[in-house]
Amino acid sequence: MKTTTLQTITLAAAAASFGATAHGLDYAPDPGEPGEPGTPGYYEFTSNATFDNVLLGGLPGPVIVGYTNLHIKNGAELKSTNGVIGTIHPSHVYLEEASTWTVTNSLSVSQASYGSSLSIQDGTVDVGNLLQIGDTRPGFVYLRESAANPVGGQGVLNAKHINIPYGHLYVFNGQVAAETIAVATGGRLIIGGNGRLLLQGSSPSDVSFTAAAGAKLTLDLQYGYGSNVFVQGVLGGSYTGDLILEINAAGTILPEDTSFQIFNDFPVTLASTTIVAPDTHQEFTVEYHTYGMNQTTWLKAGTVVPEPSTYALIGGLGVVALAVLRRRRGKFCA
Repeated sequence: MKTTTLQTITLAAAAASFGATAHGLDYAPDPGEPGEPGTPGYYEFTSNATFDNVLLGGLPGPVIVGYTNLHIKNGAELKSTNGVIGTIHPSHVYLEEASTWTVTNSLSVSQASYGSSLSIQDGTVDVGNLLQIGDTRPGFVYLRESAANPVGGQGVLNAKHINIPYGHLYVFNGQVAAETIAVATGGRLIIGGNGRLLLQGSSPSDVSFTAAAGAKLTLDLQYGYGSNVFVQGVLGGSYTGDLILEINAAGTILPEDTSFQIFNDFPVTLASTTIVAPDTHQEFTVEYHTYGMNQTTWLKAGTVVPEPSTYALIGGLGVVALAVLRRRRGKFCA
């Protein structure tokens, strides 16, 4: 696979603005192909490329995706110094087919645009310094399998620092690893399926997790649950703030006495815990255990409690059965 090395490349929604052909970069621009709503541009990186700056949207700066859908696929390796997804217009980047994007400095998702996203369906994103999700407008980062490849895709996101001032980080398939994570009031973490959040650093003193008032972590059981700990901390790390824990079990029935760890070595203070139970009213309990310095949080599934309407139905059937029995007894007595 060939590698293209440039200082700057500019991509935009119109094919005429795509200036990579003179440099031999493999691409497939098709502005007429339907993409995400409001994104007429469609581009692909299918071979290795290294840039100081990648400009998508025609504005000066580092990696800028403006009104485009960018697909990194076919095992391609994209390298850049910085990255910005969505400076003005909503923009979306997809990693597919075991591809990688290495950002040596910082990556920002949705700097000033509304609803820009990074979707790691099958591949790895490495950010050497700061990953920021959202700013004045919300941004979204997804680790999930693609519709075209629902089985076998694996997303990996590594960053030194993750800051979520105004956006969502979804971890449904794969692992997010960071040294520090800060979630503001407008930020949210959603974990489910085989997703895992790992806090790690060269030393425990480097590790920190900070949650502002109103920050929320949602454990979404609609996507199933893995055997690993959903959030793995580090003994000696700094965990501060009030985190709202929401457990979404709607539409899900777990076997009775099923239990798994939500947090391990993660002694963060929970402001509140809300459990959205399924229609069958299954009971769930959240348990806290401390073993020496180790603190874990477990979720345990209990019995399934019938709905009130079910009780009414059972009671009604009992009344009918009793009436039939009395009638039969009356006949025999006669």
